[in-house]
Amino acid sequence: MDELQAAGAVDADAALVARAVAWYHDLAYDPRAAPGSNEHRSATLARDHLHRLGVEDHTVDAVEAGVLMTLDHEAGGRGPATDAVHDADLWILSAPPERYAAYRAQVREEYAHVPDDAFCAGRLAVMGPLADRGRLYRTAHAHERWGARARANLQAELAELRRT
Repeated sequence: MDELQAAGAVDADAALVARAVAWYHDLAYDPRAAPGSNEHRSATLARDHLHRLGVEDHTVDAVEAGVLMTLDHEAGGRGPATDAVHDADLWILSAPPERYAAYRAQVREEYAHVPDDAFCAGRLAVMGPLADRGRLYRTAHAHERWGARARANLQAELAELRRT
């Protein structure tokens, strides 16, 4: 988020909302939960907490939309804050190869309860559509700076998953 803000991809106000989304988006997290459950629970927690703090409704709505966008990185509102969250959350796809490999190992550990064949199928179902997108990142900065490396990481991972 700092990089996106420094590059002018998001202004200070939108970055503040984006940081709130980032904080709340995995507040409720259980890798065994039903698909979407974590995001919906996190969005509800965000809404409840922010309302109790007296945050204005439009900001609460923006945070909720941003949290729900992380369901599939398609749903939810569009705008500077949500676009910045989208890109920051998917930054890992563009990490240097060693960091991306560590991330993949962390994901596998997180889903250690899932048999290998089911994990590979699930990972292909999540990562394949990302790789098929015409544009991975929403902001110009992320698209220009992170896009090529993210595509290379995705293609390498998908090739490995298909061999498994």
